[in-house]
Amino acid sequence: MEEHRTPRTPAPDGAGAAVGADRTAWPRARIEESTMGRRVVFAASAVAAGVLYSSFWWEAALPTGLDPGTAYVSELFARDQPFRPLFASAEAAAGLLAAAAGAVGALAWAAGRDRRRAGRGLLGAAGWAALVLFGLLTAADALVPMDCAVTADPACALAEAEGRLSAAHTVHTVTSSAAVAAGLAAMAALAAALPRRARRPGRLRAVLAVPAAAQLAATGVLLWLIAAGADVGAAQRVQVSVFSVWLIALGVAHGPDD
Repeated sequence: MEEHRTPRTPAPDGAGAAVGADRTAWPRARIEESTMGRRVVFAASAVAAGVLYSSFWWEAALPTGLDPGTAYVSELFARDQPFRPLFASAEAAAGLLAAAAGAVGALAWAAGRDRRRAGRGLLGAAGWAALVLFGLLTAADALVPMDCAVTADPACALAEAEGRLSAAHTVHTVTSSAAVAAGLAAMAALAAALPRRARRPGRLRAVLAVPAAAQLAATGVLLWLIAAGADVGAAQRVQVSVFSVWLIALGVAHGPDD
């Protein structure tokens, strides 16, 4: 008995291509959604970190008792200062947000195709790692504060000179210096690592490189003032402000996937 077979109806032209397109559209949409999510988290973290990192501007409206021209920014949240909770919270939040921005950038770098490029890829990895380190050290500054305001309290200055202050006071000096170095490294590495395929590479490179050069100059002036025994308050506030501007520009103009 002959088996009866129903002839197959051929698929309309383009149907196979449409099925293939449907199969690739969903993963592509998920990738684009993930990229957009990274950009939003990165931008929000970097901009908020930049705003909070310059919280010293609040001293203009608060009776801190410190002279902005002479006092270190860290003295605003020294252990004996009345507004320590406010300024320490802002410093810690700025550090954690900067670390979060650096972590998002590092994740985007790890997921990107450029990570295998020996030059720019490694510079990008170093830049994001340095930003994470800066953030963690900045948060540590707030958690391990100075004992007292050395520029406003002669007894405190004398105790520091005689080595009678706590170990935390000394550790704070180390973490602050290391945070500045990590910040400079992040600025330089991320400016150098910007790929040529990025959107508006010339403008982005300027946005990242100009504050880096200004920060290097401000740090040089600050170190010279410290060595000369001169007042450092104004110079340090310029230095902090420049880095804040860079963080905000980084969040607004430069995405983690650029």
